[in-house]
Amino acid sequence: MKMNIKSYFALLFVIMVTTSFTKDEVLSNRFKGVWQLVSLNYGKGDGKPKMVTLKIFGDSSFQSYICTPEGSVQTIEGKFKVLSDTLYKETIIEARNTAMNGQTYDIKYKMNSRAFTISGIVGGKNADGSVVKTAFQETWVKIEFQ
Repeated sequence: MKMNIKSYFALLFVIMVTTSFTKDEVLSNRFKGVWQLVSLNYGKGDGKPKMVTLKIFGDSSFQSYICTPEGSVQTIEGKFKVLSDTLYKETIIEARNTAMNGQTYDIKYKMNSRAFTISGIVGGKNADGSVVKTAFQETWVKIEFQ
């Protein structure tokens, strides 16, 4: 069967687009699930969280929660997009720290099947209401359900 040049390029384009979507989906799917914060560093040294903190990733959205024996509180709701195998962005729709609302943050990450470490700079407010930028690094472990 002989292919003309237009058919060849059309087929090549379809293959390239399909491959691109597949790679994006694979990267995004790695995030899906429930993750628990196990270590953090906000510029004051490494530490362990004082409360159970969970982050739940869906197809393109995420939520963060703080959990205590009295109940849980949603701290952040947003959208995320994986940009590469080392970078994703979070856009905050609503946060208890209102200085974060509407902000988009580029976040570096390293991930394996069980854990991932993220780092970047986020904005927030001090107790006096002044806006600050804070560098952070966090390590999260995926919660496995039976």
